[in-house]
Amino acid sequence: MNLLPCKELRRARSQFAVLAAIVCTTAMCICPAAAESLPNPGSNSKGSSDSSIEVLLQRESAGISGRVEIVVGQLDPRLTLAPCSRIEPFLPAGTRAWGRINVGMRCREGANWTVFMPVNVKVFGRALTPKKTLMYGAVLADNDVVESLETELSKEPGVPVSDLIQIDGLLLTRAMYPGQILRMEYFRAAPAISQGDQVKLVATGTGFTISADGEALAHALNGQSVRVRTETGRIVSGIARPGRVVELRSQ
Repeated sequence: MNLLPCKELRRARSQFAVLAAIVCTTAMCICPAAAESLPNPGSNSKGSSDSSIEVLLQRESAGISGRVEIVVGQLDPRLTLAPCSRIEPFLPAGTRAWGRINVGMRCREGANWTVFMPVNVKVFGRALTPKKTLMYGAVLADNDVVESLETELSKEPGVPVSDLIQIDGLLLTRAMYPGQILRMEYFRAAPAISQGDQVKLVATGTGFTISADGEALAHALNGQSVRVRTETGRIVSGIARPGRVVELRSQ
């Protein structure tokens, strides 16, 4: 093993110290500069971004019945974007101001990027809830429901039912239990005619009306086409009407 003379060893140590100082100084100068060139708009302009998002959502939720509370979330803290002097918020196509959504933030001046901010649009109000267990296919009456206390309606999608008039004559499409909020999506129109119903076939012309009996071969809502088997076995089609009536169109 060869040993360096003391003078050369001291010279090597000195050169190493100078090199280390150059590397450290360069890193200290360059790294902060790089960080400053890519600020995160979610942190540097959060106040203004939140304000513009709230203005947008207040406008979009203006027609909603109830108390609205807007909670703006946070962008991913690891996200870095080019500096932007004007950020424009927007709602993606098909998005409404209701519940947990993502609001777009588009840079209009200074850069070209788009990100999405998580937002919770909480809507509080009163809605109808069952007094008792309601079964599939039920048509609701006054004694079936009660108005709830103020609750967060936006926890689920759909339009809450606030008045029985909204669901008059409609059929419930799922079982419901006390405390659950009734929503318009849980109801459908009752068929004017059901498969197997005995129906009255009616044909009307100028100055005459002809009627006959028959059997419906399918379910049909009011105004829908339905096929009927007559007493003679003939299959005809007509328009379903309330009262188990099928209108035959004159040819």
